[in-house]
Amino acid sequence: AGHSFQHELALASAHGLLGSVDANRGDLLLGWDTDQFPTDIYETISAMRISAAWMLLRWR
Repeated sequence: AGHSFQHELALASAHGLLGSVDANRGDLLLGWDTDQFPTDIYETISAMRISAAWMLLRWR
């Protein structure tokens, strides 16, 4: 949909709909998921923080 991975996680968690996460990333030139795993440590940590915050809020 053209949004960042962090945006998708935050939106899903804000609506209580965060389920399993497909951490693969798509190829911008191809336009679909090519099973490329995240290689940007800052992007990965940001996504992990959103997921962890959702888990902490859900199970307290």
